[in-house]
Amino acid sequence: MFPRNRFWPVLAALFDQTVPEPDPAVRARFALNHRIALWDVIQECDIHGASDASITNVVPADIAGLLDRAPIDTIFTTGRKAGQLYRRYCLPNLQEKRYRPMINLPSTSPANAAMSLTDLIKAYQPIRKALDEAEPRKPGNRSDYGK
Repeated sequence: MFPRNRFWPVLAALFDQTVPEPDPAVRARFALNHRIALWDVIQECDIHGASDASITNVVPADIAGLLDRAPIDTIFTTGRKAGQLYRRYCLPNLQEKRYRPMINLPSTSPANAAMSLTDLIKAYQPIRKALDEAEPRKPGNRSDYGK
C-alpha cells in the first residue's frame, strides 16, 4: 500500500486508536483484533503503475473459498474499481453459494483528493456499524486470531 494512502488512518479513527505502524504483522494484528479480514478482489492482473484503468488479464481472488473458511458477515470494497471488479468477477461465484452483501466504500487513495480524511472516516462508518451489530464470536473459534 502506498505510504500516503489513508486506509490505515481511517481504520484507526473508526476504533479511536493510533495508526498502526507500517509493519505488515502489526497491521494484520490490528485488523484481526478488530475482526476485520483484508483480501484483494484480484489475485493477479496486468497493471501499469497504479492506474486502475489499465487493469487487464484479471485472475479473481477466491472470495468464495475464503467465505467457506472464515466467519465473515459483510464484505466491503474500497474504491469504485474494486466494487466493479467484485461485482464482475466474484459475485457470480458467491451467488452459487451463500451470498454476502457488499458495500462499496470510497477509495482512500490520495488520488481521491475530493474526500478529506474526515469525510472518509464518516463514509467508513458502515464498517464499525456492521461490527457493532455482528454476533460476538466465542473464544477459540476462527475469529479469535491474533489475541
